[in-house]
Amino acid sequence: MKVLILLLIAPIWAIAQVELFVPGADFKTSEPIPVKVKNAGKEQISYCVAFGQTPLLAQKRSGNKWSNLSTGPDADSIQTLKVLGPGESQEFPFRLTGTGEIRLVLDYWIGSTGVNCKHPPKGKKQAQTGSLVIH
Repeated sequence: MKVLILLLIAPIWAIAQVELFVPGADFKTSEPIPVKVKNAGKEQISYCVAFGQTPLLAQKRSGNKWSNLSTGPDADSIQTLKVLGPGESQEFPFRLTGTGEIRLVLDYWIGSTGVNCKHPPKGKKQAQTGSLVIH
């Protein structure tokens, strides 16, 4: 029975469009964390990046809930659209000053047509890292 369940779930894992890679899961506060965003799918993906920032959002776990940390761009910041073709990747340095259990999240869209970073369209997807411990 367990094998059957795994076989049914396995195709879901195989179709992940975007993967986030982090080398490890345990970091010191303010330590640089290199995060690699990889388009593992067969279509272009796009995401918004604010000038001087990363496109990643940090979330902190408190009990069973995840809440956003204020590491993202200001509402008035200049944002640009970044497009990754199939198989392409990009690396972003990331630092966190707090401690605790954290995960990083990327909002993205399939394709690049019609994505306006100032007024993002509906239909966004999310990719996230596993839990990271910051101490």
